[in-house]
Amino acid sequence: MTILAANSVDSWGINFKDSVRVPKVAKLSDCADYAIILDDLNQVQTLRLSTGECWRVPVRGGAMCIAISAQGEFAVASTDGTIQRFDLSLPTICIGKIALSAVTSLSYDRTGTMLVAAQNSGQVLMFDLEIRPLPLVIGKFRVSDGMIPALGTRGDSIFGVDRRGRMFCLRNPLSEPQILWNGAAHFDLDCYTMAVHPYLTRLALGGSGRYVRWYSADNVAPTILATAFSYVRDLVFLPVLNLLAVVGTNGLEVWNLDTNSLVLNWKSSKGRIIGVCEFENRLRVLYG
Repeated sequence: MTILAANSVDSWGINFKDSVRVPKVAKLSDCADYAIILDDLNQVQTLRLSTGECWRVPVRGGAMCIAISAQGEFAVASTDGTIQRFDLSLPTICIGKIALSAVTSLSYDRTGTMLVAAQNSGQVLMFDLEIRPLPLVIGKFRVSDGMIPALGTRGDSIFGVDRRGRMFCLRNPLSEPQILWNGAAHFDLDCYTMAVHPYLTRLALGGSGRYVRWYSADNVAPTILATAFSYVRDLVFLPVLNLLAVVGTNGLEVWNLDTNSLVLNWKSSKGRIIGVCEFENRLRVLYG
């Protein structure tokens, strides 16, 4: 098994079209060749890493949030509530629209056949994308009385967290939401990002402040990792080595979850790190 080290990191720069933008969020595809970037002007671009090609995505209005599928599709929720779907290989042509209001977060399931959307009202909707011509709503739940800023999926389970730290799970479209952790006693940050382990019942949360909380099925109380960042932009589980990659304001940290210890502290001299993914036991990093 490969030991993660600084030479296990591949870095990729982003050249934005038209003018320099400040990237806020980046999502990398499982094949590690495409990235979707949401910038500070709420515009969306796609980047093909192998060729350096970059496309502006024609989003209706400004973009609120983005999600990427394992099957080569991505979705963008705009400020007017419309969800637009695109193919990674043809990112300038919309392949489908869903009309909603006040969408705060999006996530695909692992098969790419279901899209989950959370609204500002605390409602979660599940769409079957295999139904044509319009996706079918197969689940609708109100799980909170406030905004849901983060969603994640594993298999047919959907995980989410609201602004108060209440974490929930939807096992399938027919089940009632299960509140996993109340969070009120130990959740004191604005959540920007959440990662779900692909095999184990483990969740990681990050946002404002330096601390990352990760939860396991064996321990309801979170384990707290003290990073060197003022806020956390992205989290990615590296399941082969039982590691958690943390992207923050000024670099990348990788933590061993068996020992809760820092095993890699990597900084790019070329720009701010905005996203990371695992590819063949290496880390691919986006900076811009």
